[in-house]
Amino acid sequence: MKIAIIGPVYPYRGGIAHFSGCLFRELEKNNHQTLLINFRKQYPTFLFPGKRQTESESYFQDIPSLRILIPYNPFTYRKTLKKLLEFNPDLVVFQFFLPFFIPAYCYLLKRIKRRKIKTLIIAHNINFHERWLFAKTLTRKLLKKTDRIMTLSDTVYKEAGKLLQNNNDKLIRGFHPLYTFHNQNVYSRESARKRLGLEEQKVILFFGYIKPYKGVDLLIRSFILLKKELKEAILLIAGEVYGNKDKYLNLIKESGYTEDIILLDEYIGSADVELYFKAADLLVLPYRTATQSGVIQTAYVMGLGVVTTPVGGLPEMVMPGKTGVVANSVSAEDLASAISSYFTLDVKMVRESISQFCNRYSWNNFVQLMSEAL
Repeated sequence: MKIAIIGPVYPYRGGIAHFSGCLFRELEKNNHQTLLINFRKQYPTFLFPGKRQTESESYFQDIPSLRILIPYNPFTYRKTLKKLLEFNPDLVVFQFFLPFFIPAYCYLLKRIKRRKIKTLIIAHNINFHERWLFAKTLTRKLLKKTDRIMTLSDTVYKEAGKLLQNNNDKLIRGFHPLYTFHNQNVYSRESARKRLGLEEQKVILFFGYIKPYKGVDLLIRSFILLKKELKEAILLIAGEVYGNKDKYLNLIKESGYTEDIILLDEYIGSADVELYFKAADLLVLPYRTATQSGVIQTAYVMGLGVVTTPVGGLPEMVMPGKTGVVANSVSAEDLASAISSYFTLDVKMVRESISQFCNRYSWNNFVQLMSEAL
């Protein structure tokens, strides 16, 4: 089958770009001829809250892509369509995660459909963390234009169903596959901890972009409570801060544990991800809201258990008492209690449970599900 993918990939950074790269590789492995249509520019600089949109090194830097589309420049839409039609695909896959891309995607979908080419939207989000004007109306319009919609969690599946007024014929209940590429076996647990100077501590890791909805402030407050019983605990917060960094620095200062809370405010490139996960004893996702998160899959690939709040699709990825713990609520007290409970679990049992859990979430299974549903 000839399959075109539209969405970000290297040199763009972040989970969606990595997802595109993994999907491309798996499609090629399954003998599909694949074209990646990449963004020439993704967002205007003034709309992007981070330090930069691209990364210089990546596991996906050898993947070929056509950098054509600028979502906010309609003059690039026709050129993108021309390249797609020259490729003559059997299927076009759209990576959808923000309403910002809807005008470009609607233009392409309308014209692709005239050629009787099948289309699939992979919906990473339906309800968005940031507020967008007319988001529901525009998203509904987009979803109605495609043949099928694949979601990555039950939560997003239900949200899409509501938006389509329970017309679920288009929907495919999918899952978020594992980011196996992060584990290059460069580090052991011992060598990673030695490099970071964390050999004697229990290391609690937060990893990823630091945005208000991700609840890092909540995690810091829970850590203050946790320290009363886990004296050797260290909180390692690794990821670029989007927004006001001072509120986190002030919380750390006020906590009285400035030596035990490490805030590393920078984007962690794919080559360094393994270092932080291998050094950790536990990954915590203190999110206030969520859809799903690829960071859990990264943790599982490293054999690392997780604690999450009970929001969105996060609990779907946890076998309570086996691969991790789900907090009773989104509060500092319940999050601290969940972390404490995790450290009573048998580490060997956790790793065995994670291994069993991971077998279901391969990229091969994802591509087979995608192919069978079309």
